[in-house]
Amino acid sequence: MMSHHLTDHEIQEYISALMQHEPHEALKHLVTCEACNKEVNDYLLLMSDIKKQERPSFDFDVSTLVLSQLPIQKKGKVQETIYAYYEVILAIIVLFGLLYYYRKTLYLICSASLLINLLMITTAALIMMFLIYDMHHRYQKKMMILHNM
Repeated sequence: MMSHHLTDHEIQEYISALMQHEPHEALKHLVTCEACNKEVNDYLLLMSDIKKQERPSFDFDVSTLVLSQLPIQKKGKVQETIYAYYEVILAIIVLFGLLYYYRKTLYLICSASLLINLLMITTAALIMMFLIYDMHHRYQKKMMILHNM
């Protein structure tokens, strides 16, 4: 159990988790703390009042105005694939550069079994390639979200 009251940030995280029907560790503290319960209720009241307010209406289309000022860059699927290959090639170049830079340290490691060394290098390369792919994939998702707004 927590020995201190929840901060505003922790309360907001709890409310966000509550709205998404996810468990949150702050619930243990809220069971026993009246002050934090009051803060949570105040935030919930504030959020419900904000949702009840009318959305502002403009006599012009805001999205058209904003989108017209953004640069339009449409990439084809082929160009995205080429960028993905460039990222993998760059990762391999960086890997070999690091291997060259740390060659004396690696010499000590290489005195171990060849099979163990190949396993370590293969594992490290696969992890790096997976991380680069994942980073690229998350970037593409964020760009799609921004583009669809």
